Amino acid sequence: MTVDLSDPQIQKITYQCLLRIQSVYDSLKSAERRAVDFLMTDPEFLAKNSIVEVAVRAGCSEATLVRLSYRMGFGSYSDLKAAVLKEDATENLECLYEGIEEHDDAPTVMGKVMRSSIQAIEDTVSLIDPQAYQRAVDAILAAGRLQFAGIGDAGVVAMSGYYKFFRLGMNVYFSQDYDVALMMTSQLGKGDVLVAVSHSGKTKTTLNTLHCAKERGATVIAVTNSPYSPIGKQADILLSTAVFGENMIGESMAKRIPSFCLLESLYINALAHIDGGQRQQLEQRDQALLINK
Repeated sequence: MTVDLSDPQIQKITYQCLLRIQSVYDSLKSAERRAVDFLMTDPEFLAKNSIVEVAVRAGCSEATLVRLSYRMGFGSYSDLKAAVLKEDATENLECLYEGIEEHDDAPTVMGKVMRSSIQAIEDTVSLIDPQAYQRAVDAILAAGRLQFAGIGDAGVVAMSGYYKFFRLGMNVYFSQDYDVALMMTSQLGKGDVLVAVSHSGKTKTTLNTLHCAKERGATVIAVTNSPYSPIGKQADILLSTAVFGENMIGESMAKRIPSFCLLESLYINALAHIDGGQRQQLEQRDQALLINK
């Protein structure tokens, strides 16, 4: 969806609320979209009136408003109402994302891509569930076997995770060959972990790998930009990225940057927990690599 930041009504809405709308809008049902559209058209009415009155004005049911609240990550409809309006009406609305135009010169394009990358990282930190993240760290630290899954450029992100944890000496696996990946997944069991990377959350091969892992009792961690996608909904632990900037042909800009950062942060957490023996092995691996330096 496109947000018009110059719209006086949009400028009344908190950045956090707009960010949550962006993250779930594409997955909303028609009635929920009507509710969101009304929220963005008249946020003050939603914030200051009863759920019955809002439902009538929005053309949806009260249950739809409650579901929308949960979809956006709020604990209740009351929490949504409380979060809609800015406390300070003079507060500047942060720029969600700058779109790249065909007439932009090279330095302008570079600046927009860099700023979009920074924005995506900051928004991911803002949206991610700290408890889910801690569960992901704990699951990885306790894993007997750790596997990364992803295809295409998501596979590059998954491969980076594989290399990081391989360096720690963990029992870790990855393959961009789908058949090989499934064979690896078939060996997972209870206490093992699959990290599935998919921006859309719909990648068929990654979803099939997820199904295979769950059938064998493994814990699935999803890294996705679409929390209500098939992969996002079926994962045991969801780590949502927040990337909404697009280039001139509608592709997401810098969409892999937050995923790389998430896997890097998981690696750093694991690194902080290695024991003396593991640290010595890590130093030996680093020493072996000096031959190429």
